[in-house]
Amino acid sequence: MMIAARAFFIFVITLPSAAHAKPEPGLTGQFATAIIDFSYQDLPPEVVERARYLIADSLATAIGAHHTSIYQEVENIIGPSGGDHLLLASGKRASMSEAVYLNSFAANVLDFDDSHTELGHPGATIVPAALLLKEAFDKSEQELIEAVVAGYEFNIRWARSVFNYSNKFDGPWSSSTLQVMGTTVMAAKLLDLSTEEIQRALFFAASNTPIPVNQKIGLQRNQIMSGMKNNYGHAARGAVEAVLAARAGIPAEKTVLDGDQGQWRMIAAKEFHPEYLLADIGNIWELMSVQIKPYAACRWMHSSIDAFKALLQQVEPQEIESVEVLIYQFGYQSLRKSEPKTLLELQFSLPHIFGLLANKNSLVDLRLEDTLHEPAIEFSRKINLVMDQSLEDLFQKENKIAAEVIVTGIDGKEYREQVLSPLGSAGNEISSGAHLIKIRALVDGSPHPQVRELASRYLP
Repeated sequence: MMIAARAFFIFVITLPSAAHAKPEPGLTGQFATAIIDFSYQDLPPEVVERARYLIADSLATAIGAHHTSIYQEVENIIGPSGGDHLLLASGKRASMSEAVYLNSFAANVLDFDDSHTELGHPGATIVPAALLLKEAFDKSEQELIEAVVAGYEFNIRWARSVFNYSNKFDGPWSSSTLQVMGTTVMAAKLLDLSTEEIQRALFFAASNTPIPVNQKIGLQRNQIMSGMKNNYGHAARGAVEAVLAARAGIPAEKTVLDGDQGQWRMIAAKEFHPEYLLADIGNIWELMSVQIKPYAACRWMHSSIDAFKALLQQVEPQEIESVEVLIYQFGYQSLRKSEPKTLLELQFSLPHIFGLLANKNSLVDLRLEDTLHEPAIEFSRKINLVMDQSLEDLFQKENKIAAEVIVTGIDGKEYREQVLSPLGSAGNEISSGAHLIKIRALVDGSPHPQVRELASRYLP
């Protein structure tokens, strides 16, 4: 009870829109009230513009999964039964539940979707579901943007409140566990749920939340990579079904966030910081810190990629004897696998990615056949990852995914490059032109005209 009481006094002071609606008692009630009060009218122009680009980015990455066998396998399992809702990767029609699952799964298949160092890939679970609900319930663009921004803002703060301690990635942890919240907030906002309905939706969403499985997801050298990746399809579908259940009037407990048995304990968080849950809503726009990827590979390696690309401007690949990559602990543990056999393994294989870079691959259209690229395989054997304590400190204290790459030439000459924030981060943004090229390449590559037509309505 002390947790809930502590949160109450903080939120009454800090919530800027508290005058709009009388806050409900308890943490869950305050959270629901804040969602009700969240308004498009309060969004700065730059946030609206950023939201449009994030919507287009997630839409495009889902469409881009059309050529992957793993997407087709999962679609075959789900077995879309026809319906009113468009599948972005295949162009087929499906029920709402099937479409939410498959479109969110597709958005993450290429590992080209947006990212946030405290959360995961929020766009993959928020945006495809938002587009489906917008089309199904005939919502306006303004309502769509309002709901999507709310999803990002509340989701990032939720992640910060439950996973805000050193070595959090040692587990238990999973981005799909966290991202149910953002999709729930988005859907509740878009469908105009009442405060009481949101409270019930939050309970249903908690009951639909995947358990944290990342310690067994396949990132360690002796593990098999999960073909379901981050399980975002289940996370998004669980959130949307939670909101629809609450909207239909199905009863549920309205205090799922409250107390020492609240949702933070259900997801195996070691600590809970309720003071972060609504901190600076409407003053600090967390959506602006969401990162847009320039490469179709795990975000954890992008600083390494940027550093190596810079060094390749100074030395030719055939003149390189060895490459040492200094990196933080989580990156060291997760990115060392060499000679990947699947597209998913390729996305987490820093040695093979470097091999592709050395052979002039732009990393924007990775395919299964890239795992068989013999020159890349040969070059990858020159790569050695080393855990660096100074970079680990930056990762733990500042959430920086920094790296330093040291190239030694066959003549013994040494080249060094350090990157603290990869391209696509706040302060190191991708240009709007470059981002649009990425989006257009993914969308234009779709063989399905009905998908391209839908996408044209949302491209900047």
